[in-house]
Order: sequence, then C-alpha cells, then structure tokens
Amino acid sequence: LQSLKRTPQFILSAACSTGIQWQAGAGEQMGLYGAMQKGGTKALIGPRWDVVASDVLPLLNLLLKKYFEQHATLIDALHETCIEAEKQMPRWLAWSLALEGDWL
Repeated sequence: LQSLKRTPQFILSAACSTGIQWQAGAGEQMGLYGAMQKGGTKALIGPRWDVVASDVLPLLNLLLKKYFEQHATLIDALHETCIEAEKQMPRWLAWSLALEGDWL
C-alpha cells in the first residue's frame, strides 16, 4: 500500500482492527492509515478491534448517510452514528469504530 501513488481521500473499512494505529520509532505511524497517507488518504474509519464485518457495515452505511446527506464532518457523523447504534446493539459494537487522520 505504501507504494501506491494515489489512494482515496478517505477510507471506510469493516475489516477487523483496521482502525488501529500505533507509533513506532521516531513517531512513524503504523497501520492501514499510516501506510496510505503518502498516497493522499486524509482519514480512515474502521474497527478498533475484531468484529464481524456484517455487524459493522450497517454502522458505516449510517455514517455515510449522515456525512453526505447532513453535510456533517466525519467526526460528527461518526459520533452521531455511535449514539444511534447504541440504542439497537451492544455498546462494545456500537462504539467499535475509530477515526484516524483528519476529521474532514
């Protein structure tokens, strides 16, 4: 992924633990977001731990709806999505998504 010349501006992922990022060495960002930054990715939203993708996809769909239809920032769309999801699913799942990068 680091060798890609262009990557999407933001990424939504349902794959397990793709929202995790950690620092290594001299502040180097490790993880999927860190690998795609050089190609132009400004933000990534993905699970912070292992979850079943089919359980996360409805959250990502709701987030997209809020982002595009309500013209919310990514962080606001994510926060509102988690609040709504907690009414219908376990808290650990409703709050499983993390935002790495710009809040756009």
